[in-house]
Amino acid sequence: SRVFTLCISRVFTLCISRVFTLCSSCVFTLCSSRVFTLCISLVFTLCISRVFTLCSSNFFTLCSSYVFSLCSSHVFTLCSSRVFTLCSSHVFTLCSFHVFTLCISRVCTLCSSSVFTL
Repeated sequence: SRVFTLCISRVFTLCISRVFTLCSSCVFTLCSSRVFTLCISLVFTLCISRVFTLCSSNFFTLCSSYVFSLCSSHVFTLCSSRVFTLCSSHVFTLCSFHVFTLCISRVCTLCSSSVFTL
């Protein structure tokens, strides 16, 4: 319980700071408030839910090092470059559905397979 709580706390802190920094810097130059909302809700929610599952399976050490690193670097790098390029062209449907889903699903698959293999 204690380890699990700490893990979730770290995920929350990392994700909210990364997402907020990324979204706020890009949104105000390229996108509208709607995209900011999508970015916060979709990326943050999916990231939390996936790492939450890994943490609850007692992969705390791997979760805190490997999954956190992968989440912060790959997810947000991919999302920032692909999503905001589309957003600047006002393709909100593709942005919210296809790009976010593809980006998150690929990284989550890699995260979970690597963690469970190790």
